[in-house]
Amino acid sequence: MGGMTGLEGRLDALFAGPPGEFTAARDALVRELRAAGDRDAAARVAALRRPTRLAAELNRLAREDAAAMDAAIGAQEALASAQADLMAARAEAADLEDAGRREAEAVAALSADPAIRAAIRAAARSEATREDLRRGRLSADPAPGAADGLFALDGSGVPRPAPPAAPAAPAAATTAAPATDDLASARERRERRRAVEEARRRSRAAADAERAAAALRAAAARRAESAHAAVEDARSRRDAAAHALQEAEEALTAAQDAAAAADDEAARQERAAEEAAGAASAARAALRAAEELD
Repeated sequence: MGGMTGLEGRLDALFAGPPGEFTAARDALVRELRAAGDRDAAARVAALRRPTRLAAELNRLAREDAAAMDAAIGAQEALASAQADLMAARAEAADLEDAGRREAEAVAALSADPAIRAAIRAAARSEATREDLRRGRLSADPAPGAADGLFALDGSGVPRPAPPAAPAAPAAATTAAPATDDLASARERRERRRAVEEARRRSRAAADAERAAAALRAAAARRAESAHAAVEDARSRRDAAAHALQEAEEALTAAQDAAAAADDEAARQERAAEEAAGAASAARAALRAAEELD
């Protein structure tokens, strides 16, 4: 098998093959590994599952443009880092906006389909699926919940924090406004908290929209599959009916031929009977004539 590198190449080829042939190819590889005595590798391969329609599409994108997929995954990691920095007061909202814009551009480079984009984001944000996405080895649909907790993206792909509130009016009873560093820091913290809360709200809304889009896509795929199955069933019934009709027509023709042959045979037998009757009558007449001569 050539060690782990050889196995990894075989796994890449397995996921790159037609989804309909995945199970047979996987089972063949498992048998080969067991025959070679590599039971650990055989168990690993046996646990693999046939990719769903969505997973197969993400795998295709990763294989056909690995650089673009790497860029999308890296942009997701950068966006998560920018969020953490903003929440820890280590960055400004503009930094988050820049990270969001780069993330949107990287994901858009892979697909224009909103459901596909949502699935890329969900897989890239999850520790459990990120490397499978990168290598094109996803089996299941990425969990939409993996998008929760990150900032939402607006139509331009940029996270938008809530606008800062207007500053409070200065106290009238003082002779000088207490514009101290502590007051400014408190105001900045409040603004950051508002920005984070707004971003979280947008994240939840975006996650809901992504889940809804994925659900609609899945429902449409199920309806299409059902329709195709119905067409195939109707075609099979039509073919079976056509075959039965052909057999019935052939049986009818054979029966008609047999009936015609029977009619011909009956007529021949009738003629033979008539001829025999005539011969018998002639023989009797000859016998009578001979008897009269005696």
